[in-house]
Amino acid sequence: MEKPHLAIDSPHWFKYQQRENLAYFKGSFHYKGQSFTHNTAVECLLNLFSSGMSFEEVLRSLRGHFAFVVKTASYVIAAVDRIRSTPLFYSNTQENCYISHDARVVKKKSQIEDLHSQGLLEYKMSGYTTGSSTIYNCLYQLQAGEMLIWEKSVPKLKTHRYYRYLPTKITSATEDDLLDELAEVTHQIFVRTVEKAKGAPLWVPLSGGYDSRLVICKLKELGYENVQTFSYGPVKNDEAKAAQFVAKTLRVPWLFIPSQHRTTRRFFHSAQRKNYWASADGLSSQPFVQDIEPLSRLKKQGKIPEDAVIINGQSGDYISGNHILPSLVQGDVSWKNLLETLSNKHFSLWSPLKTEANIAQVQRAIADSLQREKNEDLSREKMIALYEYWEWQERQSKYVVNGQRAYDFLNLAWELPLWDDDYLDYWIKVPFELKFKQTLYRKYLERYNYEKLFKEFQPQILHWPGWSKIFFIPAALIRLTLGRPYRVKFMKYADYFSYYGYSYAPYGFIHYAKNIHDARHTLSFDVKHWLAENRICEW
Repeated sequence: MEKPHLAIDSPHWFKYQQRENLAYFKGSFHYKGQSFTHNTAVECLLNLFSSGMSFEEVLRSLRGHFAFVVKTASYVIAAVDRIRSTPLFYSNTQENCYISHDARVVKKKSQIEDLHSQGLLEYKMSGYTTGSSTIYNCLYQLQAGEMLIWEKSVPKLKTHRYYRYLPTKITSATEDDLLDELAEVTHQIFVRTVEKAKGAPLWVPLSGGYDSRLVICKLKELGYENVQTFSYGPVKNDEAKAAQFVAKTLRVPWLFIPSQHRTTRRFFHSAQRKNYWASADGLSSQPFVQDIEPLSRLKKQGKIPEDAVIINGQSGDYISGNHILPSLVQGDVSWKNLLETLSNKHFSLWSPLKTEANIAQVQRAIADSLQREKNEDLSREKMIALYEYWEWQERQSKYVVNGQRAYDFLNLAWELPLWDDDYLDYWIKVPFELKFKQTLYRKYLERYNYEKLFKEFQPQILHWPGWSKIFFIPAALIRLTLGRPYRVKFMKYADYFSYYGYSYAPYGFIHYAKNIHDARHTLSFDVKHWLAENRICEW
């Protein structure tokens, strides 16, 4: 049966620019070194599609973070950028096809009701679905570096990956040359960031880690004046202390927003949080909760300017190699090791779900997503490259980058300099030996050492703020008298009062204590609550 015309939803709150019956998009394009504003990007995009270039050539030529749909008399094409910084969803049923930035709109318009069993299992175990799936049958998402094509002469919807982050074409450059290139690439990324900001207030969430420290140091080095740093979390936590020291050293303003059990619980049970989750989950990824409460508080108090741009340090730790595990570097070179490493790290939110059958089902899905490479000889370099590829495609693009939806919900602009295309182009060619334990990245930062904030400044970060360090005393006594297993069990209960305690606060201590030994961390509780709140399932 021939399908009817493909329908396109016109976004409202999502800040797309739109031409009636022509195109809508979100993002800032960088093409051939030139930066385009939203207004001129439409002209650029349509000119590219009429230039005779293939669809894939057009997509590969675009730089920056974007999502768009272009509709002409002969085709519809939709695409997301290399990290899926802004998602697009579509249906593909016998009755109709639909495209929107809002998964719930697609679900409703296409009358989709049947749950996707594999997607639901993945969501329970990891907090996101993999591949193009969501938790519903016939409801799909464009993956990072993917485009959708609907040619009207052929009533069939097709998707194609125009980009994949697969670090297999490794450079032979020396370590010194790579360090020089990293310094130049990083500098130019922030030069473009500053030029694009045009004096707008840049708000930088600052922690004790390398990545946010690098962001604020580069902005300061380039002389950008309109900067505000901020941190949140429990009072007197070590992350905030380190952030305050960095801000003071750089002579930039710093704001601390205390996260308390009471305020976090109140926000979690508010209509605003529920609306945020509904707008951000895409029926495929658990929304971030860390940023949204403190930022919404600041927004309500009028402390964040309307034209503020949020610039965080996502995901410098991943792209520079910090997620490469010792089991891959030192263990067997085998598909078994690769699949076990991926499933153990990414599908462990609830221990009761880690049954032999569930793990086998998850590993089959992982293997299927890597099928294109499976017939090739597996070396250690290839095994680690596939690991990085899978995490880029799934956890980073589906869950971590999706944290930007918190800023969208609050109508705040954002930039992701450490996910810049030039950073992808650089790190994709670096040998895994120089990425393992962030060897090259750390050497670059220590050499850069702006205001002595990298080589000399190595803060000790304990996730036990203020008075909560008192738990170390009974923990030590329990270990001496009862043994280490009992100490571990005690500290699990005590974690309710640690740095992450405010994230558990919405569930209350009794519920926490009953479930924490089966749960991995706060995301476990959030996933379970999301599934119950949306009346999908309880377990």
